[in-house]
Amino acid sequence: MNPGGRYDNKELAENTKALVSSPPIKLPKLHSKSDYKSWRSEVPLHFDTRMLDAITYGTERYDETEGLRRAKYYELFSAQKNKAFSALALSLSVDLRTTFKIDDIRDNMDAAALLFTRITQHFEVGEGINPD
Repeated sequence: MNPGGRYDNKELAENTKALVSSPPIKLPKLHSKSDYKSWRSEVPLHFDTRMLDAITYGTERYDETEGLRRAKYYELFSAQKNKAFSALALSLSVDLRTTFKIDDIRDNMDAAALLFTRITQHFEVGEGINPD
């Protein structure tokens, strides 16, 4: 890390290359609420080890200023977003992909967090977790 707390360009490039060349993430298929518990327990097992957890759970957002200033930052964040979003979207049944309107959010830099939030809110409603 450089003194500013951000990765230097070499680290960014190495992390991007490792992520892009890693095999696709295969989550369990999610068709209904009965599949949700096992699906939800698998996500951290795959995402945390690939440094996809922060952008998926929404604790790290894309820094537009940094992205404009440093192409390597943009490339890493974009690769992380694409890997996480693809894994989430491909785990969904076709009906759920439509329900969660994945085509509307795919190009958003926060697409993984948006989709993860939609999935968890949908399946956790009525359990006292997300009562909306």
